Amino acid sequence: MKITVSPTETGLSAAYALPGPSTRFPFRDSAGDIRTEGWTTTAPGATLEAAALTFAAPLSGFEMAVKPDTRQRDRIYPALTPIGDGWLIYAPHLLPAQVAGLGFVVDFKLPAGWTVIGHRDKDDKLALDGWVFIGPEAYVERGKTNVVTAPDTPAWLREKVLTAANDSAALYASRLGVELTSKPGIIIAHFPKERGDGMRGDVTAGAMVSVRFFGESWGKTSPSDTDQVVEFLSHETFHFWNGDLVDSAENGERPWLHEGGASYAALLALDPTPAPDSTALLKGINENLSKCQVVLKEDQSLMTADLRGGDAPYACGVALQWAWDAGLRTSSGNKRDVLTLWKDVIAEALRGNREYSVASTVRLVPPDAGKAGDVLLNKVGADRWTAFADAMRGYGAELSPTRSIDEDRAAALMHVLGQHCNGQRGFYTRTAHLDLDTGDRCGPLNGDKAIDAVAGHDVMKDVSAMYDRVQAICAAGGVIEFSRNKAVVASASCTKPLQAPTMYLKVTRAFASH
Repeated sequence: MKITVSPTETGLSAAYALPGPSTRFPFRDSAGDIRTEGWTTTAPGATLEAAALTFAAPLSGFEMAVKPDTRQRDRIYPALTPIGDGWLIYAPHLLPAQVAGLGFVVDFKLPAGWTVIGHRDKDDKLALDGWVFIGPEAYVERGKTNVVTAPDTPAWLREKVLTAANDSAALYASRLGVELTSKPGIIIAHFPKERGDGMRGDVTAGAMVSVRFFGESWGKTSPSDTDQVVEFLSHETFHFWNGDLVDSAENGERPWLHEGGASYAALLALDPTPAPDSTALLKGINENLSKCQVVLKEDQSLMTADLRGGDAPYACGVALQWAWDAGLRTSSGNKRDVLTLWKDVIAEALRGNREYSVASTVRLVPPDAGKAGDVLLNKVGADRWTAFADAMRGYGAELSPTRSIDEDRAAALMHVLGQHCNGQRGFYTRTAHLDLDTGDRCGPLNGDKAIDAVAGHDVMKDVSAMYDRVQAICAAGGVIEFSRNKAVVASASCTKPLQAPTMYLKVTRAFASH
């Protein structure tokens, strides 16, 4: 079978020459709604499904038109992303299902001056197991790492991405005791016209990483932006080791081990030798710990909960990694930490089938270092977080119940939006204000208003007071005012009571001093 991939004005053309007439072509990956939403074919009598193409009569070939993905999806690789005039492809989405005896070749038919960047095997052949960039050679800087930069990417952002990737890779190689076997590739893109100030990143086999930044704000730098980028890239870089060199055998059902490992390692990349009161480390721990307390229900433990979507695998994964980190530091007199544990996990996996699991990792944690981690992994009930806090205090951590600003803000706003919106609702956090995500779905709150105060209180600086005022107004069945620069831009009634604010554990000391 031969697959010929060619760029078009709107995306890609993938022409499939089959080994013989067939009424069905199964794809290797089930790409969900990616195919049915953006892919088309002119093959007669063809029906396109999520994971297959069927024909009314046998065909020996067909052609697919592949358009860029319309949105980012949770834990699913985009199929096609524009990189300037070129394209970033997740190759497995294009390939046939693995069938014994069925071989295939992929030919990239490119314009003059274009090149192909991707993971290559020991024979320098494209592995087609992850990201593949096709586009102008002018976008590529070749060295120890192949770097592809889209033209719209600000210079400061590109520099920070590369510095963060290189510095964190050097730290991980030193601490984990093993070098990468593949030449890394980094594809950097900025989409200034996209709404939001977010970023997305994905790592595929062969140390290939895509980093994508959305919104105009990335055009200028700020201290918070630089820390975000360093943490973000350090997370993705750690996956070169815990997701490529070796990988989790349970990444589908328990991604919190794989993702939490990368997120906590990224916090250590911000501060490789953290003091117990390290600002960067405490900020990361607190942000994730509060989120984990939200998503991990009272009757669930890490081992029984479904934590596959949204922030859940990252947040609870970080909480577990911190528990092991503090336990290891304390029990060893600061001679071991969580990166030492990952060194052992990776070494054991490399001696076996290149996979690790929750069980294999827990086995490498000494019992006296694993008490707090065991609470998260196995304990359920109303006293679970009390037991966790007590175990962490045994490792020298200091933590106490308090309110979370982020959770107070989200709970109050979503409570009011929920009474007026039909469909998607939410908000985007800016430096000094919020942008509501309401469109035409939220009645009096329509129009994606920019706000800096709710019920007379600043949404960034006076959040808990805002929550308390919203709670009082809702209890009385009153009206909530949304303001910008002291002018009311929207008003909405609130007739449903807002529950008392949730208390979360706040950490002021991560572990004992040694």
